[in-house]
Amino acid sequence: SYTGFWSDSGSHVYMSLNFIGQWDWFLSDYNFRSPLVPGFLSFEIALTGEQYFVYWTSILLYISVLWKIQNLAERFSNKFRSFLCMFVFAILPTTRFWGQMVMTDVAVTGMLFFLVNVMIYSEDNPKNSYNSMPIGIIAGLVFLTKYTFIYLVGAILLRYLLKSDIKKAVQFLIGWLFITLPFLFHQLIEYGHPFKPLIHQTEFVVLSVTTQAGSYSWQVFLGELIHEVGIAIILLSIYAFVKIYMLRKSDFDIISLILFPLIVINAIILDWGEPRYNLPILAFILLFCSVDFIDYKRLSGAISLKYKSTHLFPYVCTFLMIITGASHLASLPSESYDSSEQITDFNRWIDFSMVPVNELEDTDILLAGWGRTIGVKGDIHSIWTGRYNGDPIYMSAEKYQSATHLLTTNVA
Repeated sequence: SYTGFWSDSGSHVYMSLNFIGQWDWFLSDYNFRSPLVPGFLSFEIALTGEQYFVYWTSILLYISVLWKIQNLAERFSNKFRSFLCMFVFAILPTTRFWGQMVMTDVAVTGMLFFLVNVMIYSEDNPKNSYNSMPIGIIAGLVFLTKYTFIYLVGAILLRYLLKSDIKKAVQFLIGWLFITLPFLFHQLIEYGHPFKPLIHQTEFVVLSVTTQAGSYSWQVFLGELIHEVGIAIILLSIYAFVKIYMLRKSDFDIISLILFPLIVINAIILDWGEPRYNLPILAFILLFCSVDFIDYKRLSGAISLKYKSTHLFPYVCTFLMIITGASHLASLPSESYDSSEQITDFNRWIDFSMVPVNELEDTDILLAGWGRTIGVKGDIHSIWTGRYNGDPIYMSAEKYQSATHLLTTNVA
């Protein structure tokens, strides 16, 4: 996994080094990243001593995410279709690209599927009076994996309160606080606010709602989904989700708690988005298309499956998912070649930029286009110039007046 190929990965490396005491200079902007994935990464860095190239963290996260997807899909189908769901998700272009990096988007997909699985189990075992506490713990881990999903706290609490189950609501909140309180206290002591990392993200959400902060729209959102799985699979997944509502409303409600707010945030609210933000949504689309209503393990006996469409559905979806998977597999050779060329060019670029950087002193602070990448590789204090409207050099210099040097070979 090439951590330097994307600036967010570099931020995660900085956090990992800070966790294990190998990096004391820590720009506050980098602390806006969720801590769980960098925490996992810190173990690999501590064991291998390598901070620029990392492998095992990405591989282990990738495998565990695929396992949780297969595990949940098997609840709704059989082993073959659950494996197909997992396989197609694994070879989606967005999954392949981001899954190899130390990023949060693939990891949080697995955590969400784990959460859904446990919530369904809790629903099926209501006599267990303490089964909402593990749900709170997992929801807390989801939050520490990606801050966006703080909305799950309110959504799940509201579900318990609407059912007048105060006891489970309290137990859920205890579980969530148990796993998140150390992080919240750390933020309070270090930065004076328990939710300091969320302030910037909240400001951008407000900006997106009140103004046009970017060019991202629901049309772009939908186009990204279609590019990954095709319009037919999306339409069939909607049909399947409606069918789940008809057969087992509790499953529908649990999935909706996670899926609907995420769609609203990504497609409607935010004016800035990337395909990787939609990975959980893509995973749920494939999950719905994996449902075999004949083998639906918790199907109510009162429901009669008399419609031919219900019987044909899994076969049609299986065919389309195989075609989708085959098309993505066919693109692998050319994509691999292009990626190799890009990484080679990028390495040359970074190596060229490192020549003057190696002359810097320990007290110097560098402004650079690939600041995080150069900082990780050169073990120096560096700041990314960022993408500002107007002159990125001038804007960065205004924002970070403590910088002592500027690298002009790769400004943006």
